[in-house]
Amino acid sequence: LPYAYRTFELFFKRQLNIENIDEITKLLYETSNKKVSFEKFSQDFQSYANNQGQQDYLNAENEADQNNVFGVPTFIVRSEPFFGNDRIFMGKKEIRFT
Repeated sequence: LPYAYRTFELFFKRQLNIENIDEITKLLYETSNKKVSFEKFSQDFQSYANNQGQQDYLNAENEADQNNVFGVPTFIVRSEPFFGNDRIFMGKKEIRFT
């Protein structure tokens, strides 16, 4: 969750270019448990992004289409969509009470 919260914060402050893999790699590392060096982490993530990550992205995109996701942030909790920053608290409540 630290990565998701930080990404959300920076993206909506327009301080993160989510299309820049170097920025994403740095943010992932900053919010990780840092068990390896940044160089190793970066190499591994670049390898993932250029290989299995491409298929994972397509799968996530297809899943989003099937769930009628049309914007960010959207959270699907037990098949119920929660759209927008102002509804995050509703999704959190749903998770806690089930």
